[in-house]
Amino acid sequence: MIIVHIFSALHQGGAENQFEQIVADNANSECTHLVVSMKKERSKLSDRLEKKGLPVYFFDFTGVSFIHALIELRRLLKSLMEEDKVVIQCWMYHANAAGWILSLLTSVPLIWSIRRTEIPKGVTGALARISAIMGHFGSFPIVSNSHAGKESHQRIFYPSRIRVIGNGFSIDKLSSERPSKLDSFNFVHIGRYAPIKGQQNFAISAIKLLEKLSEDERKCITFTFIGRDVEAALSKTITATDFKNHFNFLGEVESPRRTLYKYSCYVLSSLSEGSPNSLVEAMLEALPCIASDVGDARRILNNDAMLYKPNDSDRLADLMEAMLKTPSPKLVEMGEANRKRAMEWFGVERVRAEYEKLYEEVAK
Repeated sequence: MIIVHIFSALHQGGAENQFEQIVADNANSECTHLVVSMKKERSKLSDRLEKKGLPVYFFDFTGVSFIHALIELRRLLKSLMEEDKVVIQCWMYHANAAGWILSLLTSVPLIWSIRRTEIPKGVTGALARISAIMGHFGSFPIVSNSHAGKESHQRIFYPSRIRVIGNGFSIDKLSSERPSKLDSFNFVHIGRYAPIKGQQNFAISAIKLLEKLSEDERKCITFTFIGRDVEAALSKTITATDFKNHFNFLGEVESPRRTLYKYSCYVLSSLSEGSPNSLVEAMLEALPCIASDVGDARRILNNDAMLYKPNDSDRLADLMEAMLKTPSPKLVEMGEANRKRAMEWFGVERVRAEYEKLYEEVAK
């Protein structure tokens, strides 16, 4: 069986991260997987996928090139159908729409993916709503990675057949072992810059916390952002204070989970989420975590005391201060409890098995 995975582009993000863990890192798959990018843009991820042995095809679905790209991709699908059964798996709205059209042109069965909770605004939001109508013309599976995402999309009249397959992760610990006592307290956030990711609120909360502390108390406290474009977006907020040296910006990191041993506490600051990958990864690396109460974060963390309403910078500052005052043994205990829960509920093998069962079901 050949699974054709369609992405709008191959930049590092939640969907791409999941694809890499569930599919690209599975050397024992009985399926053949190949990747289609709807933009002719190479990236670190596309290079990495090719090194792992996955064929990557680039098409130009922008502007007037859309029709030509459809024809070319249809030709590719037709050639693959001569070799084996083919299934299209689409990752998010633009890919869902393209896959739907291709399924009409080729009769290739498809799977849609929904990977966010809040319905976006602008062109993407319009496409999400149009897709709700498209979804009623067919019986193909629609997969949401979160219960929150399923509920929000059904409110805009997506078909009731949406099923939830959560995110999956390697349960092996990837980070180096953290020392039981760190010389400094380091908060960390993972995610490319987007207003919905709440980096601005995290920075404001960090500044409020630093203002509350004495000069001696704040000496050993840092806030690190991992993800592209964050530094430029927060520059004005941070340079307006005297705390610039407390903030670190690492840009895009190939495997941020491997660096988490350096940090004391993970902060999820999103204003909206489906199933936040970075929160599960931090838990798997045994970090104490603070999370905004969005999407499935409450289900994932299972610790209401460490949740706050999105955009509540005062509450987030208070929770970070409480972390600072927590004795090291208690922090270790919190981290180990997080790891135990994440291992039990979010192992990649369980999720991979669900997808492979779905492929078999769709291909019949």
